[in-house]
Amino acid sequence: MKIPQFSTLKDLFDYSTSNYKDNKAFSYISGNSYTYQEFGNKVKEISALLLDYGVVPGDRIAILSQNMPNWPVAYFSVTTIGRVVVPLLPDFSEFEVRNVLEHSESKILFVSKRLYYKVPEDLRSKMNLVIELDTFEVLHSMQSTGKVETSIPKEEELATIIYTSGTTGNSKGVMLTHYNLCTHLYAASLLRPGYPWDIWLSLLPLSHTLESSLSMLLPMVSGSSVYYIEKAPTPT
Repeated sequence: MKIPQFSTLKDLFDYSTSNYKDNKAFSYISGNSYTYQEFGNKVKEISALLLDYGVVPGDRIAILSQNMPNWPVAYFSVTTIGRVVVPLLPDFSEFEVRNVLEHSESKILFVSKRLYYKVPEDLRSKMNLVIELDTFEVLHSMQSTGKVETSIPKEEELATIIYTSGTTGNSKGVMLTHYNLCTHLYAASLLRPGYPWDIWLSLLPLSHTLESSLSMLLPMVSGSSVYYIEKAPTPT
């Protein structure tokens, strides 16, 4: 089986949404789901919204949320237009959320209803745009500065900044390019080729590089289906 190689996350997005249109992409076990075609359409819709608020290539856009089907939508709405996604761990404290948002200079925030309370009020008002990830409802917005053009990302350009859990002080930002992620993706595909009928269960936070790479990006190579649970698993 020939394993496709990609240079950017946009290449991966275009490949999966054109080759696996009718396959289930990202879903809750309870039923709410996207096919790859629906996923692609939603990503383009949200990307257009981001461009309306003046984010330029290289600008940082943060995600603070538990796992859900809309998480990959937010991720790709940022990375496919040449902007930089900043995922935050859902168990970050309010102090850590502040530190990451300020340090990364994020201009837009996707945040789940469950974790919105962790975003300091003064930072909410400074954002160009705050979007509730569950519904894509706009919670706060500054006046639009006018639509800017999309940008096709290049392999050497920054795709994401992953912040550590900060065990030795404040969280540190790890900068990963499109090439970093796509090279990792190709190596993983060689070790474990996927198939369109594969089903994945995503449990670790998608803000972890391991989970986003192996349970979000890797399934897209083969048009596999990824499922999320709406509540955290418990031993009982």
